[in-house]
Amino acid sequence: MAIVRLFLANLDYKTTEGDIREFFLEAGRPTVVNIIIDKKTNKPRGLGFVTLDTMDNPEDCWRDKLQGKSLKGRHIHIDFALPRNTKRE
Repeated sequence: MAIVRLFLANLDYKTTEGDIREFFLEAGRPTVVNIIIDKKTNKPRGLGFVTLDTMDNPEDCWRDKLQGKSLKGRHIHIDFALPRNTKRE
């Protein structure tokens, strides 16, 4: 059983936690969903994180099943979430 944390970008500002949970059910079981809120405006920033229990699937199973699909009319960018202070190469 693989547990993965994913970064989400290009979310519609009206996307809810329930929308994200339903979207990811095809690849696994979403256990934690966080939608990033702007501290000054208290509105969503179009970004988020989801922790996904991929059960018996490989941890990158979401790539084939969900990458490039639309949620609320927007193509969602999904990638592995990196710990803070980690830079991508």
